[in-house]
Amino acid sequence: MTRTVRTIRSEVEVGQEEGLPEVGVITCDNIVTLVITMLASSRVGHLSLGESAALDHALRYALDNQF
Repeated sequence: MTRTVRTIRSEVEVGQEEGLPEVGVITCDNIVTLVITMLASSRVGHLSLGESAALDHALRYALDNQF
């Protein structure tokens, strides 16, 4: 996630509606895996069903996955 919005197909905009203090984007250009213990124990935000679908679309675009 970043606050730098480039308005490209591999990004999903998120903000207050998702429980975040500022507008930003989930960017799918540089995907990395993390050990789950590296994450905070409390949730920072959430995605609606529509935003989850948008994230799925952005991931498929970034990974060139047409399935």
